[in-house]
Amino acid sequence: MAVDGVPDGEGFARIERVEIITDTGFLAPDSPQVRTRAARQIAVAFCHGMPGPVMLREGDQWTLGEVDSGRARWDSARPWWPETHDPLFTGSHLAAGPHPFRNTIHGPDLVAPADETEPQPPRQRAASFEKPAHMVMVGDYLQIHVLRHPTWDMRIDEGFHRVEWIGHLAGDALDTVLNDPAWARGRLTLASVHGLSGILVLPEVPVTVLIQPNPERRRSDEDEAWHEGPFCELAGVTEPDLTEQLHADARLRPEPPGSEAALYPNRFSSPAQRALHLDGVTGIRPVAASQLPWPHGLFKCPYGERAKALAASYPKGHSKTAHAELFTRLGDQDFVACPYHQADDWEAITAAVLAFARAEPDSDEQDRLRPSGETASEPAKRVPFCQHESVC
Repeated sequence: MAVDGVPDGEGFARIERVEIITDTGFLAPDSPQVRTRAARQIAVAFCHGMPGPVMLREGDQWTLGEVDSGRARWDSARPWWPETHDPLFTGSHLAAGPHPFRNTIHGPDLVAPADETEPQPPRQRAASFEKPAHMVMVGDYLQIHVLRHPTWDMRIDEGFHRVEWIGHLAGDALDTVLNDPAWARGRLTLASVHGLSGILVLPEVPVTVLIQPNPERRRSDEDEAWHEGPFCELAGVTEPDLTEQLHADARLRPEPPGSEAALYPNRFSSPAQRALHLDGVTGIRPVAASQLPWPHGLFKCPYGERAKALAASYPKGHSKTAHAELFTRLGDQDFVACPYHQADDWEAITAAVLAFARAEPDSDEQDRLRPSGETASEPAKRVPFCQHESVC
């Protein structure tokens, strides 16, 4: 959902230091994750422009084969992380060459540098604000890459990605992870972030998040989660209460500038398509009856085979059109004869469906609204909604 294109190199950051953890005693011993229980070593990458090191998941990683030579020189001349001979993480050692992360810049294999003969005006960037690392919450768009050279080429929300999981580590548990627990400044915040193949490790420092993310991109990220939960589980990690975080965030988050919404132009050809993308099947919204699709994919309906035969006479991809033709041919008596389509009071059925949908999932209110004798695991036999279920 990039608004103004994806430049070469976006999403990549130069690795400045790698620590290989061979003593993984800080991992949760009773973790249900196979990856966590089977982990023998962990690579930790310290990348240019990132607010914390990344514990990479096991397996191959994507690396950039060709780098803008101007950016490569700029990054290597301005290291982000201080040089050290002592590893930060317990049970680790600094990775020494040969390894795939180049410390020297070789000209022939680099792409042409960006044109910097004339200074370019910086692009407008999305509004952001700072919050303490421990207040980062699921759904925040956290800045995980602060800059990319040349800085004037950075796009509207480049470097910001959706947080998918948060965990906190404090107290004596810090001693099991860090050789220098003071680096954490009292607490580590661990984050799984959309597009990041590992766990971002943040000390207790201010970090930057977007005030108002692109709503279309946010909806896509919610539907296409990069990873559910942490890539590996650490002993002693606690997950913060989201409700408490929301209340604290409301006190910190400023109002977005009035022009912020205009940064994200509508990428859909019709308001209906955009509403479907933003609300999806998880939301309830009023629509005109004419917008509802004709029932299709008939199941346990005596007219199902007739619908299939009619659909076979249509070009591929026009099955719904064939079903629409079928329903124009069926009369009242046809519906009465079908036990899967007959119903006495569709208005009452619709009201019941909406009341059930508005109730909290698996709540006492939903149980009250279920027909007598029905449970969540064993529904009672009743007059079904057939294919109308998809549109009620």
